[in-house]
Amino acid sequence: MPISTESDTWKEADVGISDKTGILEFLESNPDKAFTTPELCDAIEDTRWGEVIEELQKPGQTDKLVEIHESDEWDRMMMLQREYNIHLDDLMASGDVECRVIPSGEDDNPSEEDASYYTIA
Repeated sequence: MPISTESDTWKEADVGISDKTGILEFLESNPDKAFTTPELCDAIEDTRWGEVIEELQKPGQTDKLVEIHESDEWDRMMMLQREYNIHLDDLMASGDVECRVIPSGEDDNPSEEDASYYTIA
C-alpha cells in the first residue's frame, strides 16, 4: 500500500542510499586498494563470497558446491554480484571508477581465472 510523501512516516524515515552510492563511498574510503566484485559485495552487503571462494578452491569440494548452489544465500549473492557489475560499469563510464584485469596467478590474484579489480579513479 503506498504511503503519502506528506506523512510523518515518510518525512521522518531515514534516507536510503543506492548500491551505486554505497560502492562509490566504499571505494573513496579505500583509495589505495582495488577490489573484485565479490570483495565489494562482502564489504558492503555482508555477503560470504570470500568464504565461499576460499572453500571451493580446496580439493574435493563437490558436495559443498552443490550445497552452496542450492541455498537462498547463493541466489542473493549472485543477484548482488550482477547488480554490482552493472553499477561498476556505470561508474567506469562516468569516470568515477577505474578497472584493471589482473591475470590469474599474479600475487594479488590467486584465482585460476583473470579477475577484474576496481578502485576509485
